[in-house]
Amino acid sequence: MKKGIFKKILATVMTVAVMGSILPSGTADVVKASDTAVKSVTANHVYSEVLPGGTNIEYLYTVPSNGYFYITLTPNYYTEDGETSSSTSWWIPYTLKSKSNYKQYESGSAHYRNGTYQSENYCFAKGTTISFTTSSSSSSDYNWYYTIEFHQVKPSNYEVEGNGERKKASKIKKANKTY
Repeated sequence: MKKGIFKKILATVMTVAVMGSILPSGTADVVKASDTAVKSVTANHVYSEVLPGGTNIEYLYTVPSNGYFYITLTPNYYTEDGETSSSTSWWIPYTLKSKSNYKQYESGSAHYRNGTYQSENYCFAKGTTISFTTSSSSSSDYNWYYTIEFHQVKPSNYEVEGNGERKKASKIKKANKTY
């Protein structure tokens, strides 16, 4: 009888220990997967967004053609408890990653007082999906308003060969011209 009670107590203690190790503590700042909205976006379209406090928005951009792209993010204003703030000292954190290899290319913050943030120019193969995520760790009393655009550029002098063989390389026809 004592052995059966000991086993039940031990099983209960082990269950509590395991559950306690996988559940977040009450003081942890945890963003749940359900707090991330995922949106597919297209090239050269302006999106006006609202980012509620404590959430993320992940933009999925599939490169539509040869050329390069860059992203602009313009913080417009924010509200606290429904009231527009006059503060100029705020920002929207972001990250830029490839969905194919999960490599992070940029991470930083778009600051209101700096105006529009513009990413570097990126050139990926047609069909590659890029993830650009904006985030807010503030409380749900805040809403962050901004516009975002994925600019796709197809220059006429874009290289078309695959860089695999020197004898098949694209020829440079004019000096002092960027290719």
